[in-house]
Amino acid sequence: MKPRFELSKWLLLGAVVLTMMAIALPGCASEEVTPVGEEPAGAGAPVEEEPGGAGAPAEEEPGGAGAPAEEEPAGAGAPAEEEPAGVEPPLEEEEVEPESTPTHAPAPAPDQSQTSTPGNTGLEGDWMLSQGFIPSVPVLASVEVYIGSVHADISYPLTLQIRSDNNGLPSGTILASTSVTVAQEGWEWITFSLPDLPVNPGTGYHLVLYSVSNYHTGLDSTNPYPHGYMGYSTDAGATWKMLHDNPDYDMAFRIYGPLSEETVTPAPALEPIEVELEVDSTNPEGVKFIAPESGSYTLTIVGGAYHYWGIVDPAQGFKGWRTLIDLYINRPIDWGIPDEWGLHPVNSDRTIGLGDYYSTFQEAQAAGWGSSLVIHLDKNDYIITIVSMIESDPDYYFDNTGAVKIRISGPY
Repeated sequence: MKPRFELSKWLLLGAVVLTMMAIALPGCASEEVTPVGEEPAGAGAPVEEEPGGAGAPAEEEPGGAGAPAEEEPAGAGAPAEEEPAGVEPPLEEEEVEPESTPTHAPAPAPDQSQTSTPGNTGLEGDWMLSQGFIPSVPVLASVEVYIGSVHADISYPLTLQIRSDNNGLPSGTILASTSVTVAQEGWEWITFSLPDLPVNPGTGYHLVLYSVSNYHTGLDSTNPYPHGYMGYSTDAGATWKMLHDNPDYDMAFRIYGPLSEETVTPAPALEPIEVELEVDSTNPEGVKFIAPESGSYTLTIVGGAYHYWGIVDPAQGFKGWRTLIDLYINRPIDWGIPDEWGLHPVNSDRTIGLGDYYSTFQEAQAAGWGSSLVIHLDKNDYIITIVSMIESDPDYYFDNTGAVKIRISGPY
């Protein structure tokens, strides 16, 4: 049997242990462990009690920095299908119909044109310019001319007319007229719209330009356009002459027919011919040329000369050699009333060559060589050529000597 004091000692030790356990157990029981999935109370309180909290779900806080990606409003990495209303979706996520490109009718090609412009000449007031052309389409819709307005008062309009042909130069018949106001000073292609003017393909016409102000047109003097040439008038279009008496001058222009989906069949190309006439100064009937087709024909002196007197004798009034030829178009020679010198041709329609007198045949031939004229003829039109006896200095025709050679080429 153990002593009583030892039993008491163990009883006392057990009481101490129990006391210590009693003190520890209340502290453990007071700590709550939050189950997984529940939000702890406090700063992270549930959304329904604290909607403005920093950790609120995206649907309650669209701009929240910590919102889940799948609930995040459209931004740098948000899927477009979850985007809030009112925000434009990214282009790559949206099917966009491509913008339709406006369809424009193709630009028409010019029916007739000459675009070389190494030179220019002016027009102003009564001084008018023209350019002959032969269309291959039955309707004219517009004309473009290369115009310089650097010396012009552009407040004054520029007028274009289409006129019919009169032996290679404009007639008095105006078929159409239109005016434009130039927008700025400088050189540019100016467009003149026409009211779909009916024309006859293969027939000669002329565009005529005039203005109160000083405009210029571009030109080329090397005959780049073979179907017409430039003319000028100094009396407001009452009479016309070839520019510089040279058929090689051509204005810079473009002639357009109406734009159509139908292909315009151009007129068949004309087969040009070349014939040479010898105009004998002793032949009172002259020499006749008949046009085989409609078109423009070029007449060029290629040699020869003549004089009035059968005997080269200064005592009998010999004045010299010359190359001037009278042309009668679609009519017989007009003979003047006989005077002290007898008969001589008068009232010709056109002339070609030089009326100057030269002391020798060689001088006259060299001076007249190359003189040329362009005349539009319809099929079966004719020209009668005969040496000229100037009305202001008439002479008796039947004692002439010599001949002049003329080359006729065309049609163009």
